[in-house]
Amino acid sequence: MRNPPNIEGTPLPSEWRPLDSYFDSIQEAFAYSPHDVVADELEDARQKAAEADASGKGLWGVHWGAEYLQVAATGARGGFKWVIGNDDFLILVKTRASEWGVAVRYLSAGLWEHGYPALRERVDAILESHFERRLERAVSLSRIDVAVDFYLPGFAESTTPRLAEAALLPSRCKVKTESADGRLQTLTFGAKQSVEIQLYDKTREIHEASGKEWFYAIWQRAGLPADVRRDVWRVEVRFSGDWLKDRDIRTFEDYMATGGQLVAEALLSRRLCVPSSTDSNRGRWALHPLWTAAWEIAAHRWREYVPIGRHTTGRRDYLIKQLMKQGAGLIRAAHVLANPETEDLLDDYLIQRIAWDAMALAADDEKNPQKIEQLKERYRYVEEAR
Repeated sequence: MRNPPNIEGTPLPSEWRPLDSYFDSIQEAFAYSPHDVVADELEDARQKAAEADASGKGLWGVHWGAEYLQVAATGARGGFKWVIGNDDFLILVKTRASEWGVAVRYLSAGLWEHGYPALRERVDAILESHFERRLERAVSLSRIDVAVDFYLPGFAESTTPRLAEAALLPSRCKVKTESADGRLQTLTFGAKQSVEIQLYDKTREIHEASGKEWFYAIWQRAGLPADVRRDVWRVEVRFSGDWLKDRDIRTFEDYMATGGQLVAEALLSRRLCVPSSTDSNRGRWALHPLWTAAWEIAAHRWREYVPIGRHTTGRRDYLIKQLMKQGAGLIRAAHVLANPETEDLLDDYLIQRIAWDAMALAADDEKNPQKIEQLKERYRYVEEAR
């Protein structure tokens, strides 16, 4: 483990506030392979999932002990034939020919809701009951992402991509910025294959991409005003591949034993600084307030996070309203096509007749039972944080 250099930090401005920090993703490889009967069960479920949805997005449910898992219609890159999982973790499985035949991705929602130890206990139970251990040292840490969230009012409006010019980086370290209207949205140092550090607008990412509204419950617990839906930024440090191996980090326990030194090394070797008008030597520039705070929190207070427990999202009601809007548009179009002379688009009899005819067509579909079951699988975890 490299010792971090002695660098001056910069405190956060009084209007900025750290919120919370925890692992946002963890992936482990396991030297296990499925028992023959389990491999047959997985393949049968995979084929049923593929038959249920021609788009390749089908799912088929299986009960393994206390866990209800969904088998996907397709595998995954890296030679994984089967993908099974739920709203907390994914288990990727190769055929029995592979010694390191299992990879597990602990998902963001599962980690923040329940914590890694609780998820790992559930995964271990699955491995011991349905898989065969192939090696004595049977687990290896493949990737671990550490997130630190901040409430930064005013930061988005005042920050441009030129912030990257205040970085001190290794010679081959990649830098990438994303912006809109001249304002910074994402700043990335490094590469996913080793270590990557990213500063990004988390609230924008939630609203435009991930939909992880449940994060607001975590942030409000940490002091975010209840009516705020903007200005939360994240510093995320992602470790994988050779970066972990070169530092002899083989397991999650190895990572925990570093006491946060790995985060400190990453942040200080790929650091964002406060430019000095009197000193041209970047090596002597002070750390940017966000890097200072992220280093302090992720490297020294990372054991303090308390999982929030199971959290529901209310997404079911939202999807029902969206589907009803789509249905209303289709019924209106069918109504006009069937009755071009009418001006009463709210004629109860005509609308009911169209709706009943549509449901009759669905009921006559020979694949209707399978389609209903597939929809149940698709929406099984719709209320769960993902």
